[in-house]
Amino acid sequence: MIRFWRQTFLVLRNELADALRSRRAIVVLLLYVAAGVLTTNSSISLLQKIEGELSEALQLEASGQAGTVTSAMWKSDRFRRMVAQAAGDKSLVDDLMGTPPIVLIYGGLAFFYTPILAILISAPRIAEELASGSARYALLRTSRLSWSTGKFLGQAALAGMALVLSGVGAWLIARFRMAASEGPEVATGMLLAAGRAWVFSTAFVGLATGLSHLTRAPGRATAVGLVGLLVLGVLSWASDHYYGPGFRQLWHLGSVLTPQAHRLDLWRWDPARLVPAVVHLVTLGWVFLLGGYAWFRRRDL
Repeated sequence: MIRFWRQTFLVLRNELADALRSRRAIVVLLLYVAAGVLTTNSSISLLQKIEGELSEALQLEASGQAGTVTSAMWKSDRFRRMVAQAAGDKSLVDDLMGTPPIVLIYGGLAFFYTPILAILISAPRIAEELASGSARYALLRTSRLSWSTGKFLGQAALAGMALVLSGVGAWLIARFRMAASEGPEVATGMLLAAGRAWVFSTAFVGLATGLSHLTRAPGRATAVGLVGLLVLGVLSWASDHYYGPGFRQLWHLGSVLTPQAHRLDLWRWDPARLVPAVVHLVTLGWVFLLGGYAWFRRRDL
């Protein structure tokens, strides 16, 4: 077991070193940071327009920065009661309302774009090395399971570093453009949101690397990964839409296979809801990876 993890760590280290040598890591980091900064900036601009219209309708003095009206509403007990009644889950609303609005905006956007970027970046990796034949040289010195595990962990680590930088970039934009975003609470919230998005992304990194074992063509691996992402999205929607009494309860099994079913639980502070969500998402990533490895382990290189 010690030998297995030593080999896995070497593959992980080589994966990150190769990303740095080829400048692929820089491209990945720029993609994540650009996604976080641009989407947050666009959301703040939209929020500023909405608040301007609202201030004009209520005949209030307009503020130069976005977030003034939103922050005031966020602290209103009446607004919280309205949201709780609409959502029907007071505990979730309490957790969300305890989070600064800009953090929720960034977190919601990160949860949207991170799976797509994880598929686009991670899906070709194993297929590229199988196509070039470089995987044969690595597999002379390590087992196939160690190699696959190291690739998965390397991609997950790269996504984690990129999301941290993305959160920092989004905070800098909010710091200069949005009111009530200068305190440590917002900066800490941004990093926590990036961490939540990273946990969410591990399932999709596992999906991408698992499917990448099935083909030698990087383009085909990316296409299959995107199809897999679409299938998970449709399955998640169908599980929520068709779930009901009787035999329709079987649709709950579909949600077990979808990371989207545990997305909201990552925003909770209750360990009884948060910890199972984290464990389930990480487990899903390993299940997807090992599914591809089961095909790869008997494959002729």
